[in-house]
Amino acid sequence: VKIITVGSLKESYLKDAISEYSKRLSAFCDLEIIELKEYKLPDSPSQSEIDKALAEEAERIKKAIPPKSYKIALCVEGKQLSSEELAQKIEETTLTNASVCLIIGSSHGIDASLKGFCDYKLSVSKLVDKAIDLSTNKDINTAEELDIYFKDIKSKNETEYNLRRRFGLSGRALSKTERELFDKWGRTYGYGEPIIDEAYDIAVNTKRREWKDLSYILRVDEILTRWYDTGCRTVTDCRKRYEADEEEKRAEKESKKSAAAEEKKKKNQKLDNFGSFDAHDAFMKALERSYGGEFEKENNQSK
Repeated sequence: VKIITVGSLKESYLKDAISEYSKRLSAFCDLEIIELKEYKLPDSPSQSEIDKALAEEAERIKKAIPPKSYKIALCVEGKQLSSEELAQKIEETTLTNASVCLIIGSSHGIDASLKGFCDYKLSVSKLVDKAIDLSTNKDINTAEELDIYFKDIKSKNETEYNLRRRFGLSGRALSKTERELFDKWGRTYGYGEPIIDEAYDIAVNTKRREWKDLSYILRVDEILTRWYDTGCRTVTDCRKRYEADEEEKRAEKESKKSAAAEEKKKKNQKLDNFGSFDAHDAFMKALERSYGGEFEKENNQSK
């Protein structure tokens, strides 16, 4: 990958950032940045002077482009791509071309002839918007701050990748619910992979009647929410909370079992008491209650 640019950076923190990330990218590609001298113009140049400068710069750029390169001109009228889409574009073109060459013009842009000479025109407005957002909304103004930001993004991406594999979601895009759950566990709860792994193991290895129709991801969410609501912030805290909850459930189960056994015992005692009566005596007493003295008088006469 070659980047040909007209002019050079003046801000030291940007120079440091480019130097640092060029070193990191060298592990994945052969990156070269070529800076060409900008055509010198007067303070208030005319359009003809600008056109002449752009034509001269275009010739310099063409001479610097390696043969058999896929040439991408960065210009306003080009196609807008996100950083992910640009990465994919570069990956695709390197399969059939010796190299990819990104061309960045001077402050006045790129000559029309050079744009026509290139294979692809790219607008960097999305990328510029991203840079502005980093600077204004996230207050990133130094190479060190930018490095911390990208490390945080990398860590989150690695966590999501590992979660996808753990839950068997690698082969497709996340659903809205899955995305919301992953964000909640990481951003709201502040839980990393060790705690999520702990909850996953419990969800997979524990049988509960109320979990019968729940997917593993919803089981894990139930566990993590319980831990978060009870103030658990470490793996040790979570394990103790789980063990305490399980002990409480066991005690409640034993209590219900004992109560059921006691109720059954009382019912059996009632049945036993009724069974100690003579059946004939019980029948005669029932008749006496129904017919009163007449039945007793008749019964005595028969005797």
